[in-house]
Amino acid sequence: WNYHTALYNEYFGKLESVPLEKLAKEKLIPVCGGTEKTVKAVPKNVSASLFKGEEERITVVISAEPFVFAPVKKGKILGKALFYFYGELIAETRLVAEKTVEKVPGSERFWDNIKDNF
Repeated sequence: WNYHTALYNEYFGKLESVPLEKLAKEKLIPVCGGTEKTVKAVPKNVSASLFKGEEERITVVISAEPFVFAPVKKGKILGKALFYFYGELIAETRLVAEKTVEKVPGSERFWDNIKDNF
């Protein structure tokens, strides 16, 4: 037990909680039929305890939808972010729509007219 106490006393103060979402680059997802052309996919809050300065060794892999159809509600899941430390997965979080993108009024009639011709 003394060994565990010594390790705790030695290393706990050298650790810091690192917000990993700040390491993920923003991802813009194209929106079909929306009032805006894209919606920003942002990672939900996720953190890891690392030694000071080690966040530079984290690799982020983003996996997201290639596009979405309007309407897109704020918070809709659009993908995920995976965080690797020395090649080992240490955290995962969802990418969600930062804001709502409404459907362009009347856009469904455009597609109905196209479908009627086939």
